[in-house]
Amino acid sequence: MATKAKASEMGEEAIGQAFKNGAEAVKENFEKAARSFGDMATYNRQAMEALVKSANVATKGIEQINTELMTYSRQAMEDHAAALKTVMTSKSLQDALEVQSDYSKAAFDAYLGQMTKVSEIVVGLAREISAPLTEQAKQFADLVHASRPAA
Repeated sequence: MATKAKASEMGEEAIGQAFKNGAEAVKENFEKAARSFGDMATYNRQAMEALVKSANVATKGIEQINTELMTYSRQAMEDHAAALKTVMTSKSLQDALEVQSDYSKAAFDAYLGQMTKVSEIVVGLAREISAPLTEQAKQFADLVHASRPAA
């Protein structure tokens, strides 16, 4: 009978310990979940700030590209008008063809130079726009990883 009582007592202790361990795990995971909600609210605020920052960078970049293209277009029109005037006042057909040929080469080189410049601006802009968003994606991955329940 003493053996049965002892076994029953050991069983009660094991069950009690299991309930205690379970309660501690639930409490720990609940506290972790509550912290995660707070972390998620902070993350959402930071994500919105990153999005606004990226949008502002994009706006300024588009303005810069627009300014570059407008400046180039204005200069190209002036160069075209000057070349046309020179062609029209040429003394011979040979002179007119040389002026046209020189203008065509210069215009093409200017175009390639301008497109290279715009391409460099776009690449730099893409980096600047994506930087805050990339950082937020990393923070989100860290947040998700940190909020996982203990195994």
